[in-house]
Amino acid sequence: MRRVFLPIVLFSFFIFPVFTFAFVPIPLGGKVTITKPCDEGLLITLKTSKGVSGPYMWLWGNLPYRSRIIPHIDQNILGMAKTVPIPCTISGYPYSGGVPIIFHGSGL
Repeated sequence: MRRVFLPIVLFSFFIFPVFTFAFVPIPLGGKVTITKPCDEGLLITLKTSKGVSGPYMWLWGNLPYRSRIIPHIDQNILGMAKTVPIPCTISGYPYSGGVPIIFHGSGL
């Protein structure tokens, strides 16, 4: 019995992962207060009703929903962002970092 049970338990650990990671987006929204260009996109800081939120990274490949306008100062945006920050580099030198925006829309 023990000879059969041990291989089954070991085999189940290889088939079923012990740790799983889920992609859980975080909501973002507010008025854009600061935009700084980077090699990867724009580094954005938002002003929300609870204070200052950010920094967020708007990557160059992203297209905003419906408006097709990139984020600019005094624009209200609402959307979702990833949870893992990416670096912001200027001419190859690290400057800062921010959470990448997955998608966003604006009130123009």
